[in-house]
Amino acid sequence: CKEMIEVQPYAFIDKPVSEEKLEKILKRVFETHLNSDDSYCFSYNKRQYNIPLNQIRFFQSDKRIVQINAVQLENKAIKLMKYKEIRNYGKLEEVERNLRKANVKFLRIRKSLLVNTRFIKEYSADRVVLDNGREVEISKNYRDHVRQHYISMLKGRRWE
Repeated sequence: CKEMIEVQPYAFIDKPVSEEKLEKILKRVFETHLNSDDSYCFSYNKRQYNIPLNQIRFFQSDKRIVQINAVQLENKAIKLMKYKEIRNYGKLEEVERNLRKANVKFLRIRKSLLVNTRFIKEYSADRVVLDNGREVEISKNYRDHVRQHYISMLKGRRWE
């Protein structure tokens, strides 16, 4: 029972699995994770932005500009939306430091890329595949860190 609490289960499903019951539970899990209050706040060109972290797929830096790739929720379905015009001046290290306090976990894949782990659908030794099909090579400096994250997920522990 103690191990079960650590994993934070949403529900138990009796066999045979009812498609209706499974769908109902998955919707609840999905909505719980997507309705997190954590958000990334910044200003750019005299405008204030507040993007929910659970909608941010990744942060990518180029020199001192941090670009944000995110999805937007629309009618309970996820529709891809890249915030092309929204950029933030700063360093990815600063973004990563600010995100450590959040409930949404981001993983450094490369020096210039910080990925929301919820959008990683495949892990391998040298690359990850995101939900949109984009393959990202893991740089040698971050491979051990990514591998540790993946192993902790397999063991059912929360990533810290």
